Amino acid sequence: MYISMYIHTVYIHMYTWLRLYGNYRIKLFKLFLKNLNTSITIHVMLTIQKLEHPTRNKNKTTHKANYHSGN
Repeated sequence: MYISMYIHTVYIHMYTWLRLYGNYRIKLFKLFLKNLNTSITIHVMLTIQKLEHPTRNKNKTTHKANYHSGN
C-alpha cells in the first residue's frame, strides 16, 4: 500500500517535470529512472530492517533514543 502510493507520487512529479522541461525529456527520464531505482532500493532496505527488528520499531521514541545513544 505504502509503496504503491509512493510510486504514484513519484510518477506525478515525473509528469510535471516532463511538462515543464519538454526539451530535456529523455535526459530527465533517464535521471528519474536512476533516482527511482535508488529510492526503491533504499526503501526496500529500510523495510527489511524494520521487519528484522519489529519490537524495536513499535515505539518510535524508544527507537530514536536507542539510535542516538549508539545501541
